[in-house]
Amino acid sequence: MLDSLTRAEIRLQSFIAELADSSGPLVETTRMNDEIRAGMKGLAKGIEGMDRQDLKVLADEQDREQYARLIMQKTERHEQQHKQLQIALRKANLSAKQNMDKAALKEREELLGAGAERRAIRMRKLQYVSFGSFGPEELEIFGATD
Repeated sequence: MLDSLTRAEIRLQSFIAELADSSGPLVETTRMNDEIRAGMKGLAKGIEGMDRQDLKVLADEQDREQYARLIMQKTERHEQQHKQLQIALRKANLSAKQNMDKAALKEREELLGAGAERRAIRMRKLQYVSFGSFGPEELEIFGATD
């Protein structure tokens, strides 16, 4: 039982690290976040399922006092690890949000940075569209040809 909790913790750490590196889209980070939260709930249930009384009985069944203490220490470590995973998830969400903001800002700068060039092309296209009913001679008169 303790080994399955350890495997779940490692898997959750991996997912949290993946979330922290994510830069979107929002739908994808929300899906990842939902999966992590479901895993966290399962981990919490697993820790709760290891009721102290059950662990005490298991520890008492051990031949040596050392084994009993070891089992209790492992349980406490899992509880601490769960709290650390919750903190790591919060930090990963903040990191993902910052990554998405940076990506959006970069995209905006790219769109606006090449704005003058793109704006000129757009204006030419608009001129052609607005003068669409005129023939080539009329377009030359208005200066709408290259």
